[in-house]
Amino acid sequence: MQKQLLTFLESTLNHEDNIHILAIAEKEMKVYKKERPVHQVRLALTFQEGETVNPYYDGADLFVTIRENNIQFVLERDWSDGTPAIKGSPIEFALGWYQS
Repeated sequence: MQKQLLTFLESTLNHEDNIHILAIAEKEMKVYKKERPVHQVRLALTFQEGETVNPYYDGADLFVTIRENNIQFVLERDWSDGTPAIKGSPIEFALGWYQS
């Protein structure tokens, strides 16, 4: 499941091949409409600008449903608009944030 989730996030978020995913963690699972399990996924990432990787990261909590052959974003209005939960923090703090 972890590899499937990483592949999904890379294919949907990294169209220009300039995003580096630093950490992914499932924070909690809850039941949404019609008993459908929803996974809260904490994601820390940074960007590459030319040949240089940005020394800061952004972090966000995303929500997905995971089925055997399909992962989909859900509850997008709760996380897709606005700024990330963490924006512009030094990369060395990414692991501490995503585990909190």
